[in-house]
Amino acid sequence: MRKGRTLGNLAGEVGDNPKLAPLVDQAYWTWESHLERGLKALQDNGELAPDADPARLAQAAMTSVQGGLLLAHIRHDLTALEDALGIALTCLRSHATRRE
Repeated sequence: MRKGRTLGNLAGEVGDNPKLAPLVDQAYWTWESHLERGLKALQDNGELAPDADPARLAQAAMTSVQGGLLLAHIRHDLTALEDALGIALTCLRSHATRRE
């Protein structure tokens, strides 16, 4: 694998391979689970709304970032990734509780 290869590139190459696809999916789940745990900790501390779903928020953030990475890669321009990160953060912040 060449330097700088993203998990998204690998997923595109092995996504239809029944032996390799689950391994790539597990890598995504690992990343998502770290984010989900962080969001759950924020929720437990009262910083994330009680009705927020940390698992779905983590999945949405990962989906946005992976799409941004893909477009940034094929366009050789980081704008798509910057926008995706901004949208993901806006989504996450919309579930934050208001602190006085």
